[in-house]
Amino acid sequence: MAEHKTEFKKVTGQANSGSVVNIANEMSFGSGGGKTEAQLQQEFYQQTGIWCSRPARQSFNELLDQHNFVAPDLETAWRYRYFIWHKDQYLATNLSRIDRPVGAALIAVMCMPVLLLLLMPGAIDDHFFFLYFGLAMAPPMAVWLWIERTIFHPWRTASRAAPHLAKATCSRALGPLTERSN
Repeated sequence: MAEHKTEFKKVTGQANSGSVVNIANEMSFGSGGGKTEAQLQQEFYQQTGIWCSRPARQSFNELLDQHNFVAPDLETAWRYRYFIWHKDQYLATNLSRIDRPVGAALIAVMCMPVLLLLLMPGAIDDHFFFLYFGLAMAPPMAVWLWIERTIFHPWRTASRAAPHLAKATCSRALGPLTERSN
């Protein structure tokens, strides 16, 4: 009679997202598609420009798939720290009340030379007024574009995502809801 040998392999890793991965073995369950976590991270980075942990990636995927966000907006907000990974293991928004007023004040300060130029039109020769006006407007416009890209736009994206992330955080904290019997 031939001996039948059964071999048990130790499988470790993360079972969420459908795949259980070991260094030597790979088993696929469901939507994982047989990809390792590193491959999933690399694909997500190539598609969005965001390099983050698996749970954060899942939160970003939920925002992208279910709530009509686009990858460049989320990437910019992540890069400028309007999305943060909270110590209690969830993606949260980092919306400061001071960012937008400081950005607006910086733009206002940069517009002061333009206002002075407009208030004293008699001091300049009419032939060179548009040249001076254009030169005076260049720095405020550059600052406005920079502030828009680094503060205003990421802030709007994070504020749009905040209610969705709060709902996801509450549902994770409550766990699966079960039906009570009377």
